[in-house]
This record gives sequence, structure tokens and C-alpha cells, in this order.
Amino acid sequence: MTKTLKSVAAVPPGKPFSPDRPSWYAVGIASMATWFFIWLHLIRFFDLNRLFAFEGVSPLLVAGASALFLEEKISARAWSASVLIAFGIVLVALF
Repeated sequence: MTKTLKSVAAVPPGKPFSPDRPSWYAVGIASMATWFFIWLHLIRFFDLNRLFAFEGVSPLLVAGASALFLEEKISARAWSASVLIAFGIVLVALF
């Protein structure tokens, strides 16, 4: 684990409960609810077979967010795999 992730995951011995964690839970729940309503809205306008192709974007977003926010070092091989995944998603969505 990186230094950033270790500091986030570490729980001090005297403090088993951090006051920051409930706010992050609320952010997670709010973002999932927002995505749900966006998904419902998109279903009204696009064919379902086109929308399901974009479910594969999630690993790309996780990799990008971990590099951006957690300063994870992602290898060139992993980035090239991400580009191939994105290219496959575009191909499936177009045809």
C-alpha cells in the first residue's frame, strides 16, 4: 500500500471511530444515488445495449481516481491496458 492509503486506513489505537468516516459514507451514498438517477434518465434516451457497454468504464475511473487522488503509481502496461479497454468500449457502443 502507498503512504497515502496507509494513512487513510490506519486507525489510531485510542480512536476506533473517526468522525471523518460518516461523512465519506454520506458522500458515497449520495454519489451512488446520483448515478442511479442519471442511469434512469439515460435509459429514456438510448438503447440499453449501447448503455451497458459503458458499465466497463468503472475500472478506468477507479484507476484514474487512484492515480489522481491517492497518488498511486500506475505502470505504462496498466495504462495501455486501460486504453485498450476504452477502445473496446467505444467499439461495442458504436456497433
